[in-house]
Amino acid sequence: MKKKIFLVVVLSIVLFSVYYYWSNKYVNLYPVNLEHEEYIVNTNKIPNDFYKKMELVLNNYNEDYIVKNNTILIKNKKMNDLELIYNYTKKSNDSIWLSTIKR
Repeated sequence: MKKKIFLVVVLSIVLFSVYYYWSNKYVNLYPVNLEHEEYIVNTNKIPNDFYKKMELVLNNYNEDYIVKNNTILIKNKKMNDLELIYNYTKKSNDSIWLSTIKR
């Protein structure tokens, strides 16, 4: 009986650790578009100034990110929230909104 409890506890700790690591792992940030009421991650055509503008958006919202090799890395749990990334992508393409934020 004690072996089973120990095994369940250890397995729970391992699974939680894997989940925590996977959620907080940094991944590439890609633009997200809305097509036919479905969020689509666009990895093919990334505008040249996308990462510069996105950096302004992320700074404005105090998001945690890393710049590496001229790309932005964000936590996996944020990248999986496609609606949030879509909103950030829209803001990065909105020149009026970008002109109103503090730099």
